[in-house]
Amino acid sequence: MSIPEFLRAEAGVVTIDWTVMLAALTGAGIALTALTTDTLSVHSQNMRGELQDPHFETDWFDNVAVLPPSMQ
Repeated sequence: MSIPEFLRAEAGVVTIDWTVMLAALTGAGIALTALTTDTLSVHSQNMRGELQDPHFETDWFDNVAVLPPSMQ
């Protein structure tokens, strides 16, 4: 296949479109992660605190004790 025939062929156009869109979404995801690093670390620290705390906070009660299965 010659170069002019290759440039006229449309068989790979959809693949190129999907590749460009995927690259754009990946770049946006990396940029978003780079811009919100502090927010993600704060959120992960909050989640760690919630998982290690023996009380589960809800809107309808102040605290609900979360007991291990052996103590229920």
